[in-house]
Amino acid sequence: MLYVNGVIDIFDGDCICKLYADDIQLYSVLDNANDCSDLQHKLNELQQWSDKWQLTISYKKCSTLFIGSQRHKPQPQTGLLGDTPVPQAESVKDFGIIIDNCFKFDIHINHIVTSAHRLAILIRKCFVSSHPPTLTLAFITYVRPLLEYAIHACGRHIVLDFRKKIESVQRRFCERFTVTCCSDLGYCERLANLGLDRLELRRLRFDLMCMVHLFFSEYVTLVLSHVDIVLNCLCHSRD
Repeated sequence: MLYVNGVIDIFDGDCICKLYADDIQLYSVLDNANDCSDLQHKLNELQQWSDKWQLTISYKKCSTLFIGSQRHKPQPQTGLLGDTPVPQAESVKDFGIIIDNCFKFDIHINHIVTSAHRLAILIRKCFVSSHPPTLTLAFITYVRPLLEYAIHACGRHIVLDFRKKIESVQRRFCERFTVTCCSDLGYCERLANLGLDRLELRRLRFDLMCMVHLFFSEYVTLVLSHVDIVLNCLCHSRD
């Protein structure tokens, strides 16, 4: 680990280096061909560092992602690590979040919704018990974290269509409990019977809590009590 930490010394302020275990991420602003040349120079130094310390780079796991207007993408577009071209990707997965080259998170949201739907169906098929509280607890434990993980990262990119997609996972899950005996109940009534909140309401609560901790850390308890009152009123008004 001492050798891996030493790689930071190669990079200066124009090229930011982030380490996680034995993974390295490089960030650089590319406005023209000179910036591309500077980045390539840093890649060359990284390759030399790797050869010096005999820590082989896994070229198959390397990729580049250009975030910004594709019309203004600088040339050349492909970097080199030694003699190996670094392929360009349209999206990469970083800490469980799929980041695309337009920074819109459409791919990520579609992915987590599909995965959550499959897992919710799997819970219904694999659990012998049909006890609603038991299945609800399984949903809270295994499905809901998929939909809420790092939601702050793409919060402002969740437009109405994607909000409906995310909410549809929980909506369908609730409908399977009440399809026979309580089919006339609305979505909010079904949630109340199962002791659940809207996912949109939970996202709003998380966002407000995050803002409170950022700006009003000295008054967290007082402000959060008012936040819950406002959110409860908002939920009832949308019913």
